[in-house]
Amino acid sequence: MEEMEKVEALTVKHRTQTRIAQLPDMIKEYAQWLEKTKKPQTVLEYVKDIGLFSDYLKERQREEKEPFDESTFRELKRDDIEEFLFSYLSKHEKVYKRLNGKEVQQTFQNKEKSQRRKLSSLRSFSKYLFMEAKLLQEDITHGIEIGSVESRTLPYLKKTTQTAILDAMEVYSEDEFQKVRNQFMTFLFLKVGIKTGELLALDIKDVKVHEKKLRIEREGQEEPEMLDISKVPGGIIHKYLELRAERKIPIGWHQDALFVSIRNKRLNRRTIHYIFQRYERFVELDQRLTPQLLRNTFVMETPLKNESDLAVSKQLGVKDMYAMKRTYPIIKQKKQTKKNAT
Repeated sequence: MEEMEKVEALTVKHRTQTRIAQLPDMIKEYAQWLEKTKKPQTVLEYVKDIGLFSDYLKERQREEKEPFDESTFRELKRDDIEEFLFSYLSKHEKVYKRLNGKEVQQTFQNKEKSQRRKLSSLRSFSKYLFMEAKLLQEDITHGIEIGSVESRTLPYLKKTTQTAILDAMEVYSEDEFQKVRNQFMTFLFLKVGIKTGELLALDIKDVKVHEKKLRIEREGQEEPEMLDISKVPGGIIHKYLELRAERKIPIGWHQDALFVSIRNKRLNRRTIHYIFQRYERFVELDQRLTPQLLRNTFVMETPLKNESDLAVSKQLGVKDMYAMKRTYPIIKQKKQTKKNAT
């Protein structure tokens, strides 16, 4: 029996080594760290989960034309974990290559049990990046729970805080361009519910001023989504487009970008988070100022009226209703409150 267990342990270790050979060095180092305290089977399961998370990050970076390297892990935020758990995992496709060379495409859907296991793996990985590798400033999985969605409280911004943030941008921005750009982005998160990745991919031509629409390309959809931007102040839109047109940007991927940095490059995730964090010290907040916090506020302020969960899900770009209920349980609560009031 003992000999059999040794053989099984060696087999598991071989499978682990085979898997990590195809993964970034960061995950290889993480696996070595795990081996000090975890059983071989546990190491294998964690590596499989973090490998899938790595696939998600690599796919996202490719779409945003950003490099996938150590800086990708250094810049991880809580938003990235939640997006992976509650949106990406709800339905994702993966192409495997068999030993005979034939490629097979499989579609996966992860429910609560699987999400719990992956969150456990991500907690371990976050601990490694924070405590051991010293790449993160905090545990980015802290506070993320998978359980009774009805009991989850969605953090959001009150009207007074929203106004304070916009006022801070008015007063403390370095120049007119950055002020108007940052206010425009804030309104898109607050009033449209746009995703960070969608915002970064926007080109100037995607803003349909006269129709008051925003053209969004979404993965898995043949036709672009046209989002209503009538609640975004027209003065902000016009002013930003004027200032953006004045910038001399060399021909290339950055030339058509709607949102660019002071160095005339298309914004990336790191810059977006840095922009909002700059204003935190001027406003009283209970949590970090992030695009996800602004999107939460959009959900809280969206009047349901005759709109279904599906309509709100479509606006937010959440893939399916299971992911919607996991991420935004407040919608069910709002519907129940409305029903009780009638």
